[in-house]
Amino acid sequence: MTKHYWVTAKLIALVTVILLTAGCSAKGIINLQSGNALASQTWLSEEESFTVPFVWHDGHIIIEVAVNDTESLRFAFDSAASATLFFETHRTKNVPLNVERQIDLQGRQVDVVNDGVIKVGDIELTELTFIHVPIEQNPLFSDYDTAYFDGAIGYDLLNHFNITVLYAEQLLRFSEKTTKSEFSGNNWVTLPLSVHGRIPYIDATMKNKNGTKTNYAFVVDTGAPDSIYLNEKLAADIAFPTKYFETKT
Repeated sequence: MTKHYWVTAKLIALVTVILLTAGCSAKGIINLQSGNALASQTWLSEEESFTVPFVWHDGHIIIEVAVNDTESLRFAFDSAASATLFFETHRTKNVPLNVERQIDLQGRQVDVVNDGVIKVGDIELTELTFIHVPIEQNPLFSDYDTAYFDGAIGYDLLNHFNITVLYAEQLLRFSEKTTKSEFSGNNWVTLPLSVHGRIPYIDATMKNKNGTKTNYAFVVDTGAPDSIYLNEKLAADIAFPTKYFETKT
């Protein structure tokens, strides 16, 4: 299991812990429980769509965002991020934050932050609640020098806008929900998504070593640096290759 996947799993666990242990009167907790229902989303473009360039880094889609008027920050576009993460890095350490409370997550102290303003291209998210992870509590980066991105965002964008990942052009195309889908005709295959805990899943069939086909639910995760992960408990009857090739880049 990679560090990234471990962090994603901890994020899901974090939201679960918040729901189970925190009081319901605080604004940030209500926002996290509801998928930022108290936040606002503003479409600033005069066009029906716009694009944002991204760069590849260790398998992550990295885009430029602004947080609380601090520009040129680097976020991973992560479709499996059920809540927005904001890391303490050398680029973010001076960003003003309205911390509502600190929460203990299995010995790691993270902050619930209210009234966040995040701008991605011509989209502005306001009154957003997100999770701030201090550098000394970050399981992914050990220090400022290793922190190559400053946070992760997924559901808070995907819940309100259509987003197309143009891998060859290294662009994200954003459009409003009311925009007619470009995925039509014989050039495209569309598949239904199910969303649980603000994480998207897709059904797929795998054949085990006995030739039996079984349906599985896979997380659609644009933040996963590898092609596929399998839960070892579910993959007990799957035959894996004994020979494989390793590439170095």
